[in-house]
Amino acid sequence: MAERRRRGLSIASAAAVTSVDEETFRKWENGEWKPQPKSWPKIRMFLRMPTRALKDRT
Repeated sequence: MAERRRRGLSIASAAAVTSVDEETFRKWENGEWKPQPKSWPKIRMFLRMPTRALKDRT
């Protein structure tokens, strides 16, 4: 997800915010896997949340 890099977040931080493990997030980012519908609300939250709030949560 280019958004993670744009915000300056590590994979570990982004994975924590979206409630998945780092490997899952990495595979989403590389296009190896697609997020399951149960993950969509957390991903939407991640995409809408201000960067400062994301960094404060990790």
